Formats: sequence, C-alpha cells, structure tokens
Amino acid sequence: DVGIFIIEMAPLSQMPHSVHLFLQMVAHKLWDDTVFLHTTNHVLQAAPIDFTTGRSKRDDFADASLDQLSFQEYSEDYPH
Repeated sequence: DVGIFIIEMAPLSQMPHSVHLFLQMVAHKLWDDTVFLHTTNHVLQAAPIDFTTGRSKRDDFADASLDQLSFQEYSEDYPH
C-alpha cells in the first residue's frame, strides 16, 4: 500500500468542466494504481500508467469516453 492523498481542486462553480471530468475519472476508478508527480509548489501531474505493471491506461480512459477536455478552462482565482 502506497497510501492515499487528498487533492484540493477549484470549486465546481469556478471550473465546472475540468473538475467534473476529473471527478468522473475518479468515479470510474481510472486513476487507481497510476502515477502522480509533484512537480512544483502547486502542480500535480498525473500519468495514466499503471505503476505496478507499467501498462498505459490511455485506452481505459478512451473506452470510458473520459480521455479529453472539450475546452480548457481558466480562473484567475486558481491560476496554473
């Protein structure tokens, strides 16, 4: 067991499409057993790679139709 961590995201009202898509990915367990990298003070990158086997999970995201944003969102309250 490598542990659990909590991700603080922008409110759904600020970035509805991005937050909803990510929460749908989580609900479908697509991020389970994948790789997350902390790259700077506030940036967390996720890689759709099974950390135990090295297998890409990109097809799993595509099969669930959760593999891309329809458009990019930005909020001055949550810069990135």
